[in-house]
Amino acid sequence: MDQTQTFPKGCPGQGEKMDAWLQEYDEPLDRLMAQKSALCSPDHSECRLAKTMRFAKECGFHKLGLAFCDTLDEQGRQIDAILRRNGFQVESVRCKVGHIDRCTIGVPSAQKAMRNPIAQAELLNEAGTELNIIVGVEEKDFAQAIRVLYDSFVKEHI
Repeated sequence: MDQTQTFPKGCPGQGEKMDAWLQEYDEPLDRLMAQKSALCSPDHSECRLAKTMRFAKECGFHKLGLAFCDTLDEQGRQIDAILRRNGFQVESVRCKVGHIDRCTIGVPSAQKAMRNPIAQAELLNEAGTELNIIVGVEEKDFAQAIRVLYDSFVKEHI
């Protein structure tokens, strides 16, 4: 598919890579989620949580995972309550669930334990969540957290 007409000149989304990326949408779950996401996000008139709940309902998801940072305990509880009031089953994990000493992965130990997004994703996966919501992940951990949750869910459910 030639995407050069839809992107500005010099956009990194042009070319052969885009064709390969678009093939990812041939996977049934990826296509469903992309379609529902596109329909749920045409504007910015509602908050992200309302949009996420609408997306989950459109996809037919009933059991949601909620991963949140200890520093956002109150916000995590509030989001959990909102999700439940809107008919969702919720399984939650905190950022320190499954924490490990940094030396376990070959990094000098520190006073603080390292988060373990793999353990968190696996626990949510074992709980049978259909969509996971991450709240309060630090920017430096975001890509790893998303990849682990995505891989865990997709590899187990497709």
